[in-house]
Amino acid sequence: MFQEFNAHPKGIKTTDCVVRAISTAFNKDYMECRRELNQKKRE
Repeated sequence: MFQEFNAHPKGIKTTDCVVRAISTAFNKDYMECRRELNQKKRE
């Protein structure tokens, strides 16, 4: 059964689909996942 879930803390549904998908798939905190991805982006 489909259940809608949005991991973004403010419920925003645009421009962050990768962060939301990864945080949901790995059951990680949204902001933690975003920080890690931003850090990797700068490397």
